[in-house]
Amino acid sequence: MIQVPITPSGNYKDTNSSPVTIKMNKWKDGLEKVSLSMLQVQLLSLSLSDAKNNVDDLLIGKEVIIKNVEKEKALKFVDKALKIGVAECEIMD
Repeated sequence: MIQVPITPSGNYKDTNSSPVTIKMNKWKDGLEKVSLSMLQVQLLSLSLSDAKNNVDDLLIGKEVIIKNVEKEKALKFVDKALKIGVAECEIMD
C-alpha cells in the first residue's frame, strides 16, 4: 500500500505523480451500489457501463482492478469507497 504524506492543511501531498492501480476485493452488507457506480464515473471518469460492471463483479466476489489512475484521485476514491461499503480497497504501485 502507498503511504502519502499529508500537508498541514489536511491535503494529500503528491510526491510521485505516476499512475496507480486500484484494487477492490470485498464488500460489506449495506454497500451503496449506485453510489459506488457514480463515484467511479465522477471521480475516475469511467463509463457508467464499466462502473456498473465493476460493481456487479465485486458483488459476485470477483477482484476488481482499475488501472492508470492519478494518485490523488485514487486516494480520494479509496477513502470514499470504504465509507460506502467496500470492505477491501487499496492502491497498488
